[in-house]
Amino acid sequence: MGKKLFRVMVVDDEEDVRQILSTILEEAYEVTAATNGLDALLKINKHEPDLIIADVMMPLLDGYDLTKRIRTTSGFEKTPIILVSALDSRDEMKKGYSCGADVFLPKPFDPERVMRNVTLSLDDRQPRPKKMTAEQIRSEMQKQAQDTSPSRDSVGKEYDVIKNYRDEKEKSKAPPKTAKAPTPPKPVAKPVPAPAPTPAPEPKAPEIPIRVMIVDDDPDIVEFVETALKGGFEVVPAFDGMDAVRKIPTMQPDVFVIDGMMPKMSGYQLVEVLKQSAETHKTPIIFISARDLPRDRVMLSRRGVDLFVAKPFSTQQLTDALTKVTTHPDFKAKEKSRPVEELLQEEGEKMAGVEEIRQRKNYWNTYGVLQGFLKDNKKKDPFNKKNS
Repeated sequence: MGKKLFRVMVVDDEEDVRQILSTILEEAYEVTAATNGLDALLKINKHEPDLIIADVMMPLLDGYDLTKRIRTTSGFEKTPIILVSALDSRDEMKKGYSCGADVFLPKPFDPERVMRNVTLSLDDRQPRPKKMTAEQIRSEMQKQAQDTSPSRDSVGKEYDVIKNYRDEKEKSKAPPKTAKAPTPPKPVAKPVPAPAPTPAPEPKAPEIPIRVMIVDDDPDIVEFVETALKGGFEVVPAFDGMDAVRKIPTMQPDVFVIDGMMPKMSGYQLVEVLKQSAETHKTPIIFISARDLPRDRVMLSRRGVDLFVAKPFSTQQLTDALTKVTTHPDFKAKEKSRPVEELLQEEGEKMAGVEEIRQRKNYWNTYGVLQGFLKDNKKKDPFNKKNS
């Protein structure tokens, strides 16, 4: 078929299934893989798929929720999605289509049927321009998977509590005294050559701003951190773990500040997700929590958290923690595709639209409950003008 123009992302938590689908598709298409729904969301901007095949039953984020989130991910809202599942009842299919899936295929799947549906889904589409080839992506993923050594050894090995960090400074040791050597004879003076001209300094590359994602369900804490870090860092908010996962691919944070206790997905669960992803497993994590027990600190350290800040904390404590992780020799800020102001404005508009839909949905839910109540009690509907 010549050059493979389209790219398919296979999302399944079972390696055998990923391998089978890859074998079916790779003769005609470029194929990349993700191990679950969250992994797919974190990879989608780099992998740039033209079509996604996802299993329904997956840990962390199932196929239904993945489909919903892709439909609100900038640039991928109209990407064809094929869901596959052993749950092939009419209700499951209906649920898949209501979430935004284009095709629902039962497991075990027929290879010819899979190939036919992929071909039909891409038939009238143009391939997305790609920044990287599938081979380059696979090579990078393999390299990251093999790199199991921690990127910030001195930060991660010994777990720090920031309460005592403000006053910590290493004292330089005085050089040891040595015996006085005999005075050598004075050398004969020689003509001193003229100093070489000082080379012109090379132009300094512009500094990349450091972007911090604060993940906390308490708006007051988020506002407190934004105020504390304004001027020194770019700050993007997320209000729970799932919200963070949705925003990470677009926001491209360099550091995470994560609260422990949150709804939907706790800070502990979010840390596990971030450390499982090749895209974020080296990104520094500062964990904030009112639970300041030694066993919690040890557990977080083993999971890859870099620093711990106990609540309540001061702005100086948080700034010191960020300074420590961002001045480590292994730290490097990411190249950003878009300015933070533009992203935050877009996110604000998106959230305003979501809030409007939520309010409208709540109104109709309330209306439906009232309708049922009136019907059960044989009363006239006050919303119906014919009865007034």
